[in-house]
Amino acid sequence: MNLIQLHSTRFERHLRVDIFGGLKKRDQFVLLEPVMIELPDRQFVTVEAGYVSDGASVPPWLWSIFPPYDNVVMPAYVVHDWLYEYWEKTGLTQDDARKYADLVMLQLCLRYDPVKTLKHLIFYAACRIGGVNNWRTFRKRAAQP
Repeated sequence: MNLIQLHSTRFERHLRVDIFGGLKKRDQFVLLEPVMIELPDRQFVTVEAGYVSDGASVPPWLWSIFPPYDNVVMPAYVVHDWLYEYWEKTGLTQDDARKYADLVMLQLCLRYDPVKTLKHLIFYAACRIGGVNNWRTFRKRAAQP
């Protein structure tokens, strides 16, 4: 398995993706390789090849202000999506798993691109406010046999 381990250099954060895979939404892409990401608390999570993400989940009417793709921090968005969708697969244990996932995204964004602090804080707040429905949907799906 060829894993890409992410630390803090720009070249270690490149993701190989496919954007032409007959996906459900126009802002989605497919990872072509697994990606191992070091979380801020020194734990690791591997996002599997074939995983579909939409980057930052920004409504299309806001794309001109906040584009859903930012290649500098994209791994933070991908791992956030993965933690939301497959929390049970990660083996991580946290008291408030959703808040942990949101904080991981914020902290990785700040690590990868500290210049856009305000943007990262806005995205974090949006996740805290708007992410609860997705989190509940994924937890229900994970509980099904």
